Amino acid sequence: MKKLLSFALVCVMMIALVPQAFAAKQELVVSVSSNIESKEWFQEGMRRFSEKHPKVEIVLEPHEGISARPKIVSQIYTGNAPDVLYANLYWVKDFAKNGWITPVNDYFDEETINDFYADFRNYATVDGKLYGFFNATDIATIVYRKSLLEAAGIEIPAEDECWTWEQFVEAGKKLTQDTDNDGKIDVWGIGVSASNEGTTTYTNFPMYFMAGGTLVDENGNSTCGGEAAVKTMQFYYDLLNTYKTTPPESYAYSHSEMVSAFNAGQYAMLFDASWSIDTLAPQFPEDVYAMLYPVPQAGDASQSLCGGWVYTIMAEEDETKQLAADFIREMIAVDLCVARYNENMALPVRHSAFDRIINEENDPVRKSWMTVFSKQMEHTNLKPGDAIYDIIQDEYTVHLAQVMKGEMSAQDAVTDMENKIQQRGKEAGLIK
Repeated sequence: MKKLLSFALVCVMMIALVPQAFAAKQELVVSVSSNIESKEWFQEGMRRFSEKHPKVEIVLEPHEGISARPKIVSQIYTGNAPDVLYANLYWVKDFAKNGWITPVNDYFDEETINDFYADFRNYATVDGKLYGFFNATDIATIVYRKSLLEAAGIEIPAEDECWTWEQFVEAGKKLTQDTDNDGKIDVWGIGVSASNEGTTTYTNFPMYFMAGGTLVDENGNSTCGGEAAVKTMQFYYDLLNTYKTTPPESYAYSHSEMVSAFNAGQYAMLFDASWSIDTLAPQFPEDVYAMLYPVPQAGDASQSLCGGWVYTIMAEEDETKQLAADFIREMIAVDLCVARYNENMALPVRHSAFDRIINEENDPVRKSWMTVFSKQMEHTNLKPGDAIYDIIQDEYTVHLAQVMKGEMSAQDAVTDMENKIQQRGKEAGLIK
């Protein structure tokens, strides 16, 4: 009887322990933008993490991209922040300064850290500490129809070389032609627009940077304007009005209209970005190439503009911080960076990933694209995360359009732009 009672007691105890066994599985809360959670490369990263940490359950909290910032901040203040946050680059510096994210230096070796392009490391660095890793990016570039340039007898720069602004303009003038002799231009040398702050400034700001311009200072105040802005806006005015290398109405064209015109052979060259690869290259698999942005003077470094998202650690407990770092390690693995590129053309930000893509790429055109992008990323600028940036790009776009239309001189437009940025910044409480 005693044996029977003992056995029964053991059974009861074992049953009682079952829920505890299941409850013992630790959770890792991961907040990522909803547009990547179903991607194959992301799912593979989660599978690898789970394989190494079978007792950890990944709890996904998809967020709605850049508009999710208020929700994330609310979670922080209520003590419900995720352990891993896939953060827009705009958020990183502010989150770091507020102590909401953890430096990653202690969790990753120097070889891994230094494999990322310097500008991306520097962007995520605050007070000498690195606060996350970019997983992918896109980059502004110049695309061109090789057949049109060759037909015009233009010597195309090598993938690691670039024209000066003067050489770029001269090529644009040669490429602007009335090919059917009906008295109307049907091929324009250069496609450029000033209709939308997102695409306009993305493709125009590289020229502004190379003219010596900056956007914000260390305190988050606007520095946009000055002689660099005058020089750049004058350059775009001249493309349309002095050199007549772009259609008179181009300042009003949307990005899709510019791409359609390029695809129809109406533009020989176009200010564009890496995200257009899938839009352009498949239609002309042997004719659409990229080149580095032209530079003001020979010998200058070609610059560009990038965006992107950053894996950051928000976990508070040491054990969970380590798990968060392990999760990020899987997501930034070189082969997954390559897989992400193969899946949706997102550009890696690791040297080794770029090298692997270029070495393994069998398509000579796509290999050329990636070689140019790799070179362009050596000197790039990332969109500032300061709140005033939205005002800056809005006002820059509006005033650039006014200059291109001939409604204002470049100097007057820049002066008015500077005043408008200050006024709107004060009204929004961004400038004291």
